[in-house]
Amino acid sequence: MGIIKDFIMKSGKSSLVEACATVVQQYLDRDRNGQYGIEKFLRIRSIPVVFVDDAPFEGRLDRNSSGQHRITIKRCDRERRMRFTLAHEVGHWIIEQELGSRLDENYRGLFHNSVANDEEESLADSLGAEILMPLDMVDFLSKHRLSFAMIDECHRRFGVSRDASLRRFSSVTCRCAAKVLVIPSSFKNVKTTAIVDDAWFVEPERPLRRQREQVWLDPKCRFDLLNDHQDLHLVVSDARFVFNFEAVFRGGMMPRAFLCGELTEEVTNKN
Repeated sequence: MGIIKDFIMKSGKSSLVEACATVVQQYLDRDRNGQYGIEKFLRIRSIPVVFVDDAPFEGRLDRNSSGQHRITIKRCDRERRMRFTLAHEVGHWIIEQELGSRLDENYRGLFHNSVANDEEESLADSLGAEILMPLDMVDFLSKHRLSFAMIDECHRRFGVSRDASLRRFSSVTCRCAAKVLVIPSSFKNVKTTAIVDDAWFVEPERPLRRQREQVWLDPKCRFDLLNDHQDLHLVVSDARFVFNFEAVFRGGMMPRAFLCGELTEEVTNKN
């Protein structure tokens, strides 16, 4: 059985989101604002955090021969990124407690099996998201359609990146989402066709996938006619996705529109 299935089964819940919410509260306490206190947890568990300037990783959880843990974080100029990395490493610690040490017989495959390693990283991401954005504090995500205001609310309230907020939306609501950067096909001419300059997709409990080379907008879509909450067709590889998008326009040297939206339907191309 896979690591994630083991984790869900042990928690007694039916979904990964619920399992993470149940397990995290067993190890971390809430502060007066209802959020989990990572610093208090690290202090109680005597887990030091070391920041380094140069490392081949963003974060790592180590354990010495006497069982003492240590977390190492690579410094970067994005405070929110380092914060999520720290929560992710705490997630690895929780996985050890719940499923056994990486050195245990049942889980020694984590060193050699790339699929198992990927599962553990994904599970640590989910636990990190729960630590920073507790399920009972983000229930508002499932009550509304995806919007920039919603993503910014998570961004400000929980001190996480907008990408992490978008992933949390997808996981909590079990909806597919996307963010797309659109520009006019002719420099500065907003009356020309809108084309995709960059695109990212996210599915529940999956990392963002960058798919710039495989994404196209409907060729009849003009840049200046993009409106909030309109249904836009995106062609991704062989499938045509219909997303309800909200647009935020930016000026400057090149007119740009940042779109975020959720999947409303998927129609497989017949051609």
